[in-house]
Formats: sequence, C-alpha cells, structure tokens
Amino acid sequence: MMKRYMLSVVMLLVVCTIGAVTIRDFEVHFIDVGQADSTLIVDSGKTMLIDAGNNADGRLVIHYLKSMGIDHIDILVGTHPHEDHIGGMDAVIDEFSVSTLLMPAKIHTTGSFEDLLDAIDRNRLSITVPKVNDTFTLGKSEITVIAPVRTDYFSINDHSLVLQLVRDGKRFLFEADAESTSEWHMIGNKADLASDVLKVAHHGSDTSTNSTFINMVNPSISVIHVGKDNPYGHPSYTVMNRIGNTIYRTDQEGTVTITIEQGSIMVRTARVHGNEYWKGITLIGDTSTKMFHMPGCSLLPTEARQEGLFDREDALSLGYRACSICKP
Repeated sequence: MMKRYMLSVVMLLVVCTIGAVTIRDFEVHFIDVGQADSTLIVDSGKTMLIDAGNNADGRLVIHYLKSMGIDHIDILVGTHPHEDHIGGMDAVIDEFSVSTLLMPAKIHTTGSFEDLLDAIDRNRLSITVPKVNDTFTLGKSEITVIAPVRTDYFSINDHSLVLQLVRDGKRFLFEADAESTSEWHMIGNKADLASDVLKVAHHGSDTSTNSTFINMVNPSISVIHVGKDNPYGHPSYTVMNRIGNTIYRTDQEGTVTITIEQGSIMVRTARVHGNEYWKGITLIGDTSTKMFHMPGCSLLPTEARQEGLFDREDALSLGYRACSICKP
C-alpha cells in the first residue's frame, strides 16, 4: 500500500511539473500598456522584463506578473530613459527581486528617471551596461545585444538597447525605440538581423524601420506597442506598408502572446483569446495630492507623480479621494 502511495505521489509531481513546463516553457507577452512598451519573456521558469510602461502603468505590470505567479525577475531591461519605457520600472524594482539590470549608458533629467535611480539605490541594485555582441542566457534562450553600436547619439531613442533572442531556432528582435540612425549602424556593423518576430521600433513611427533594415530583418510576424487614438499618429501608414506580412497592434489586439509549439510560432491575442493576467488602468492617481482623476482631466499631475488605478474601489482602498473637477 505504501509503495502504491509513493508511486502516486511521484506521478502527481511529474504531471504537475510537466503542466508547469507546458504553461511556462517559453512565452513572450507584449503587454498592452497603451502608448508605451513592456514585454515579458518567460523561458523554463526564468523571467525577463523589457521596459515597464509609463509611470501610470507600474501597477498594471506588477499585477500582470503577479497574476502569472512571478515573484522574481532574472533580467530586467530599461531600454532607454524615456518615461514610456522606464516610468513604471521603479515600482517594479520595489516589488520584485531582480538578478540583473541592463540599461544603456544614457541619462535623462526627468523625474521619472530620477525615481528609477532612487529605486535602484534603495534596493541596492547595480546597473550593467552591455556592449554590442554581449550575450545572456534565459532558460533555453540566448540573447544577444545588437545595439546601440555607438554612445554619442543625439537622439535618446538611438541609445535604445536592441536585443535579439534565439530559442529553438526561432529568432525574436526587440528594437525598443531605435531610430534609423541606429538601424543604419546595426547594418553597418554587419549584425545578423534576420528574425521571425519583430517588436517594431518606436510604436511604428516613421523615424524608424527604414526599408533596408526591414528587408534585412524580414519578419513573418511583427508586433507594435501603441496606444489607442494616440496624438502622434502612430503607427505610420508608411511603416505598416513597408513591413507587410502579419502585424499585431496592441491598440487593436490588446496584449499579444507568442509561444513556440512543436517548432511553430503561435500567436494569441487578448481580443480573440482573452487574457486573465491583464487588468486595465482606468483612473490616474496623483501621488502628491492623493487625488484621483479621469485620464483626460485638466488637473492631471506630471507623469512622475502619476499612479495608475484599476477602478474607483482600488483608488479609495489606497487612500485617494476623488477630483472635484472631473468627478471620477
């Protein structure tokens, strides 16, 4: 009887382990953070987060990761110091333990960037500034730094860390906000840019994704992080036409999840398949006044003081009071 019991326990553990590997073996989540970037990669239980959206998206990203059962980030990447990429990262660093933090050698004089540096110091993290051709391992994936090739760009966007991930023969290129100048330098550096999946640069802006570059990448699937009705006109029709093939946009599809199953790339979108991990931000809190507002309120605080709130109940539970102007 005891042998049968032990065998049953062993079989149960094996099934649970297999189930966990099936769910977490390899997934790339292009999280819907509006007009911002945040991408989560999970490989064999190891985690990598590339950017964390705007300041107001910090709690959304934290909720997303926690809903997946994640409590540790193996590699955290702040691709460049613009608020729509590193705004929520201070909150993430305060919430999760982090093994490796990658950032380019570029600073920015904003409250959001200063908040990030404060969080790094508060949590006793050190910044690793990677060089082109440096490689990192995440589970069974190998990640190579493709850019920035130089450190003297005028545009902060061109300082973006560009990473290529290879898993089971499939290649993913994460281009952050790199613009054409950086793209030409990648080409001139003879980088092997060919990739199956492209995270399109700079929300589909026409400052990026030049014709030569996209022809060299030649992706079968492209994903654009972009917000609904954004004031910039992103993504550019010219860029969309230039890319061709299959394009997924977070403003239309919500969070886009890509897996590799039996050697094939599989795409699931929140619009079609739903997404149990995502919870949208509907209100904006002012961390200074402790008032909460509708997103379009004229009294919205500066970005560095914004905190995303899921709903009115969430706001009240955190000690916020309603704005008397927009009456959320």
